Amino acid sequence: MIARVTAEPVDAPDLVPIALTVDQVGRLLGVSARTVWRLVAAGELAQPVAIGSSARWRRGDVEAYLDDLRPYQGALRPKPPRPPATERSRTPRARERR
Repeated sequence: MIARVTAEPVDAPDLVPIALTVDQVGRLLGVSARTVWRLVAAGELAQPVAIGSSARWRRGDVEAYLDDLRPYQGALRPKPPRPPATERSRTPRARERR
């Protein structure tokens, strides 16, 4: 009789991959895979390393890219107040209907 030895899968939620695929990088940055390649071509994001025939990014390089980004400026600008409804200009057609 031959005994079978099976390895139980290791549950390790704290393990984080250090070599990321283009799709994983895109998800981290919130962009498409094509945009990841555009960032690489523009020299904004580090070149990937080759692991076999696959391109992988070091997690540290992606995190450094995120750390170097400027804060989103749009969130810092207050919106100008809207004029009251009575002062808003009407479209020419709306003026004709009066």
